[in-house]
Amino acid sequence: MVDPAAPPALTAVRLYTEHYLVRGRISTPHGLLEALNDAGDELVLEDAFFDEFASREIVGQAPFAQVNLAMAILAALDDEFEDGAEPRERASGDQVMIGAPPYRVTGHVELGNQRDLRQLLDRMSGRFIEVTDATFWSEALNEPRKRTSLLAVNHARAHVVAPFEERDVWAGVDDATLRRPDASILEIAESAQAGVWVMDSDVGSLARGES
Repeated sequence: MVDPAAPPALTAVRLYTEHYLVRGRISTPHGLLEALNDAGDELVLEDAFFDEFASREIVGQAPFAQVNLAMAILAALDDEFEDGAEPRERASGDQVMIGAPPYRVTGHVELGNQRDLRQLLDRMSGRFIEVTDATFWSEALNEPRKRTSLLAVNHARAHVVAPFEERDVWAGVDDATLRRPDASILEIAESAQAGVWVMDSDVGSLARGES
């Protein structure tokens, strides 16, 4: 039996800003996204650790820390991270790329009763957007790719939201072919110009039909 006088259970989370990774614990009775969207301008994390990117300072630690949510670009549960860029096998029209500098995010959004992503974008609301099966990284901060089942992205910090398709644009092309700009290379480049962002698995960055 749950003691109604007992303090609420806290969930370990991490928040990414332009300059800091902040880790701590917050109350999430209805989930991470609701906790972020229902909070005020600041969020207090208990048992906080904060690490400044590109700094030689040791990781800071405090019994609690207040984070300005306007500065928080990404948020996720702290225990659901995997290194690497290989996404789960899933093909659908709800895949997106979100450019929220200095981070890039790929994953899936819930279309709900909207017919497609274009309609969803017109009706998207809330401070944070939920992206599932998400991969994110930052070349500027030298942050490697990480995967998490759920990532909250600050909508106001998103510069670009676009359809995304995971595809290797060099699949089936051998080294000899790559050394000469023949018709097969042109066909690959033309096929990538389909109005979606594609992932070059060799280069490891987003490109729109670059050859």
